[in-house]
This record gives sequence, structure tokens and C-alpha cells, in this order.
Amino acid sequence: MKPPKLEMIPVNSDDYPHLLVEIKERIRSAQYAALKAVNKELVGLYWDIGRMIVERQENAGWGQGVVDKLAADIRAEFPGIAGFSRRNMFYMRDFYLLYSQDKKVQPLAAQIGWSHNLAIMGRCKDALEREFYLRMTKKFGWSKNVLIHQIENQSYEKAMLNQTNFDRALTWLSRQKYHNGDACMLRGQRFERKSSRQGEGFLAKHRLYERQKTF
Repeated sequence: MKPPKLEMIPVNSDDYPHLLVEIKERIRSAQYAALKAVNKELVGLYWDIGRMIVERQENAGWGQGVVDKLAADIRAEFPGIAGFSRRNMFYMRDFYLLYSQDKKVQPLAAQIGWSHNLAIMGRCKDALEREFYLRMTKKFGWSKNVLIHQIENQSYEKAMLNQTNFDRALTWLSRQKYHNGDACMLRGQRFERKSSRQGEGFLAKHRLYERQKTF
């Protein structure tokens, strides 16, 4: 039995652009899901390495020289794998030391990318500030550049000015335009540009409001 003859759909069919968009979005969704899974595994690996280094230093009295030797030996064993520089190995150690005693924040750090964690570790000195940006990054899927933009624009400080309670501050920020990021998260660079514009618009309104209060 011959298979039924399929009718060729003209490329300029009205429905074709919609089909193409759906398939592109599905591909991006799969890419994003795969990237999240890889990031989670990578952060878990770095956490374990940081833990093992700290344990040896505390229990065996090893100094910082062990990190230099580990970095060299690991790069020699895995020459094609990036991420095991001396600096990054120290970051792994610092990462573990920073969150190992904070059982509430520890799972949050494990759910965002390594580059996001480095941005928060390097720019946020206060524990509550770190928790704030960890939660916001996880909730809205901020890219690293959007996260850095929010930190540099002091979104945490502005949220705390509006609310005296930390949990209320999180709720307050969640009600701002940032929630639009969920719909744009799978659109690659367009999501990052749109989130940045939204953040700038919100902060501009906030500054105008602050100036009006002084009159």
C-alpha cells in the first residue's frame, strides 16, 4: 500500500511563520533546560572541590600551596577542560566557605550558574544582599549581565528603602516589571536587552519619585 501523497504547503502560507516560531521557541527551551542542568552539575562539582580543599586545609594543616599544585595537576590530567585555573580553584574554596554554614542560602547558590555566583560573591559583601540577588536570579532567570546591572544599580538597597522587612522587600521587587523576564527568558539576547530596559525604566521612575519627595 502506497503512503498517502502529502500536499505541499506553500512557504508563504499564513500558518508557516507561526509554526517556525513555535519550533524555534521549543529548541530554545530545550537548550535552556540543558544549560540549566549542566550549570547545576558544574556548580555541584565546584562545591565538592571547594569542600575537599577546605577539609584538607583544616584537618591536615595544608597551606595555600595545595591549591596551586591541584590546579596544575588537574589541568595536566584534563587539558581540554576549562575551569581549573588557580584563580577558579580559590573561588571554589571561597564558595564553599561562604555558604557551607548557611543552610538556607546554600540550595539557592546551587541553582544558579557559576558566573552568576562569582558576580554575587565579588560584588555583595552583606549576607542578606547575597541572598536577595540569589533569589531574584533564580526567580527571574537573569543573565549574568542583567544580574550585574541590578547590583550596580543597587536594586537591593532600593527594595530595602521601600520595605523594612527582607521578605517584604523580595515581594515588593517581585511586583515590579521584572516579572516580564519569565516570558522573555527563552529569547536569548533579546531577553537580556529587554530586562535591562525594564530595569532602567523602573529605576528611573524610582529616582523621579525620590526627587519629588524632597519638594
